[in-house]
Amino acid sequence: MSRSWPQPSSSHTPPPAFILVCGMPGSGKSHTAQKLKKLLGYQCIIIDEIRHCILKIAHLSREEQTQRIFEYLQTCLHTYGEKKEWVIIDAVFIKDHQRQMVIRTAQQRWLSWHIIHVVCRDESLIKHRLATRVKDDHQQFSSAQRDDYQRILPNREPLTMHHDVLVNEWSESDLDTHLQHLLSSWQPDQTT
Repeated sequence: MSRSWPQPSSSHTPPPAFILVCGMPGSGKSHTAQKLKKLLGYQCIIIDEIRHCILKIAHLSREEQTQRIFEYLQTCLHTYGEKKEWVIIDAVFIKDHQRQMVIRTAQQRWLSWHIIHVVCRDESLIKHRLATRVKDDHQQFSSAQRDDYQRILPNREPLTMHHDVLVNEWSESDLDTHLQHLLSSWQPDQTT
């Protein structure tokens, strides 16, 4: 079920129509994106799934993979924008220009956007998550392994755009509480 396009109103600020959930492998970003999808009813674009589909078609260099992924992503964003459907993107996006390119596309199509940077500072928890991938009903959240994390770590760039940081080192109920708090900060109290 997707959420309909937000209608402007002077008394109500809707949650962002586009949410980029980004972070390192093992941070819990895919799990967070799936939880947000269930809470908000948004469409969810999972970059790992796009990468797997592209790699099934042809063996490409990392640069060619990235180019194809962004071409496909731009097509998806334009399609969802035309349909006026709200979207979550689940992606690593370690380079600032990658995040900015996606946000520029979103700004052309949506009324509002937001970035959630999911982080995990506990190296042993990251290692555990990467070693024991969790599956939901439809797909494996991510295929990243420890060597992917080690390869990406020195190349990541800090976020330069406004964003919320979600530290994902808690229990499931704590994560739910933090997501509810984040969502309530996007919407004013409806009782006032």
